[in-house]
This record gives sequence, C-alpha cells and structure tokens, in this order.
Amino acid sequence: MYATGLLVVCFLQLVGGSDAHRKVDNTLCTKRSPPKLGIYYSGHKLACNARLHIGDVSKVPRIKFKQGRKGRRYVLVFVDPDAPHPGAKSHDSNYLHYAAVVKKRNGELKPSKVLVHYRGPHPPKGTHRYQFYVFRWKSCKKPVLHNSDKSRGHFNLKRFKKENHLKKPVAVFQLKVPHT
Repeated sequence: MYATGLLVVCFLQLVGGSDAHRKVDNTLCTKRSPPKLGIYYSGHKLACNARLHIGDVSKVPRIKFKQGRKGRRYVLVFVDPDAPHPGAKSHDSNYLHYAAVVKKRNGELKPSKVLVHYRGPHPPKGTHRYQFYVFRWKSCKKPVLHNSDKSRGHFNLKRFKKENHLKKPVAVFQLKVPHT
C-alpha cells in the first residue's frame, strides 16, 4: 500500500500535478501575510490559491479591499512569478499582467491611472501562480515602471518597490491557472 502511494506521488510530481517538487510560495494566503483582497471574476468571489481556467480570468476582476480607505491612492500590480514556466530560474523576474494607480470607491479598488493594461493569465506550460500586490501610494507623480503594454516580461518587483520607495504590500492575493 505504501509503495503504491509513493509511486502515485512520484508520478504526479513528474507530470506536474503537484507543487511539492519545486519551491512554490503559497505564503500570500497565510495568516502572517498582509490582508487579502476580495477578487471577483465573473461575479464570483475567489478563495486565495483558487485554481481557475484560462477563460475565467480573461477580463479585469473586481477587486475589493475592505481595509482600504476611501479616496486613498494605492499601486496595484498583478504578476506571474512563474514565467516563463514553473520552476524556471527567473532571477526576480516576473511577467507583468496589470499595473495601475487605484483608489477605493464604492468598496472597490478602481483605476485612476492605468500603467499597463490588463492581460489575463495564459500559462504556456504547467500551473502558474498569479499574484496581486497592493502598495500604499503617497506621491502625486506617476510610479517609475520600466514595462509597458508591449514589454511585460522581466518585471522586477523588488526593483519596482525600491525605485518607488514602496514599503511592504498592504494587501495581497494569489490564484493559480493551469495550462490547458
């Protein structure tokens, strides 16, 4: 019985059915992380680390941040840390799916300045994590961003935080999308 279970686990790891064979950061959904966002695709609220299909994430989600203050500005970034594929050595490089300066209005984070337009997750291989980060934005200036709608690869979140004098995120969320 034990040997059969071990064979199944090894097989799942080989075909990519488990995150156990590579270091996967699921800490965005733990109690020690910042508050979680309310992410709604097609009117459905997601649980952190939910697995969705590519077709479910093609449009910009509604984003609620109950701890956010009305009128306060934030910077929202949505990244794929597993680009180009899960387990790849990316050297702090992410694929940028969305970036905007946002404000809380009517309970939701609404863009006041879109920096990079939304492009839904579409992993080329394996199951990718997709992460939303919200940072407090105090400046009146546009954030420093070296990426654009045409240049989304190699987004460096650490560099972005440093160049814009951002502290830890005030809210986070992670979802997963498998290649289909």
